Amino acid sequence: MISSTDDDDSNPSDDSFRTVDPEGSSVLFETMAHAIQEGGYARREFEAGFRIHHYRILRELGRGGMGSVYVAEHVYLKQQVALKTLPPEATTSQIAAERFLREAQALAVLSGPNVLPVLDASVFEGTPYFVTELLTGSSLKLHLAEYGTLTINQAMDLLEQIGDLLVRQEKAGILHRDIKPSNIFLREDGSFCLIDYGLVGFSETGESHSLGGDACTVAGEILGTPVYMAPEQAFHPELVDHRADLFGLGITAWECLTGTRPRHLNNGLRSVLEQAKENNLPSVREYRPEVTEELSKILESLTETDVEDRYANAEQFVRDLEQYRYGRRRPYGATKGSAFIAIPFHASFDTMYEFLQDVCGEAHLAARRVDRAPSMTDIWNQIDQEIQLATVTIAVFTRERWRASPNANVLTEAAHARALNRPLIVLTTDRAEKLPFDWRNLPVIRYRNTPKGLKKLRDELLPRLRQHLRQHRSESRTLPVD
Repeated sequence: MISSTDDDDSNPSDDSFRTVDPEGSSVLFETMAHAIQEGGYARREFEAGFRIHHYRILRELGRGGMGSVYVAEHVYLKQQVALKTLPPEATTSQIAAERFLREAQALAVLSGPNVLPVLDASVFEGTPYFVTELLTGSSLKLHLAEYGTLTINQAMDLLEQIGDLLVRQEKAGILHRDIKPSNIFLREDGSFCLIDYGLVGFSETGESHSLGGDACTVAGEILGTPVYMAPEQAFHPELVDHRADLFGLGITAWECLTGTRPRHLNNGLRSVLEQAKENNLPSVREYRPEVTEELSKILESLTETDVEDRYANAEQFVRDLEQYRYGRRRPYGATKGSAFIAIPFHASFDTMYEFLQDVCGEAHLAARRVDRAPSMTDIWNQIDQEIQLATVTIAVFTRERWRASPNANVLTEAAHARALNRPLIVLTTDRAEKLPFDWRNLPVIRYRNTPKGLKKLRDELLPRLRQHLRQHRSESRTLPVD
């Protein structure tokens, strides 16, 4: 069953919720969990002037399916805060109560910039609540309704700040799964804050323990907001991972730059989901020509319909964005494989390694090398793993000036790739007769270490890398979204 109303009404269901136990908060959370398990929630609303422990209710700020939010004041500190409780209509639902607890836990784990800090949490007469910062500003949805779009710099701030938060989420094993303009707050100081973790899930990388009771799920329902959800959330919810949050951030940024809704429900919910599965978003430059091709490429790599074509993780995305924004190497979008670079560790080869990184980036391959490890055993174990996982190995046989033959480590790494029957490309500045005897009959790319020579090398190397990537993807293609 698909359950959703409009594009901003989420359907709070899932079959893979997990919980974490933030250090230092276990006593409060155990108390809340006990109240939830005992079914001791109170069916009540809180009026202005009512006191909940150290907090006096000032007014109701808002209410949704996942909680009621009040403006409250700490009676001793005179500090205004936001206090969230289960809404009266949800207090008889153990599923809703467990999700409420998990939202508090997720916020506690993610404590830091661009997410609401949890200031307190407890249970009052059977009603769980938690306290956060009281935000000043407006939701991104309201800002877009008033101004139409964000400036390009504002959009990059959004991508960078929420991207940094997604890096923290991935490390904690947390999934938001409902990123959209109404769940992003634009503070008065111009910073962005991701709110409403009511649909939070925890991936296998997150520490977990059971609260007991039934799993937080309603069979057959879809979790998220169809207008903004990644295709796999609708069609393969059991396969959803952190890349769905990258999609949500990308499609939100696309709307912020274009001033256009990415999808519409005019033709029904099933229609919008089918459209999401089959079609990538149009280029942002069709609506906003002043957006550079590089930034447009970054957005495309966030919002690819095929999950395997998106950025592999938030760290890769943030690195690409920073490279573009702050003048470092040109971003090339999501990588779809890796190239292991067997190259001498000497500083004289650092420029060559950076050159190969850029060429690999153009081919959507992440260039990797191994040059630090606690012991030789560790380093060779790492090299073996890198070569076996790599789409292709590039071995630089160019000799260091004081050597009569190519670097011994590079030869060993290339020989290992050859022995494993892994794709291998050999580069050298030497003539064939200068190579070790058993390498002379293999195809190599000879280059000159000059600007013109490196350009020629790029033109010859790039199509070969792309060919290896196509072959690799055809051999190991995962199940597509259908």
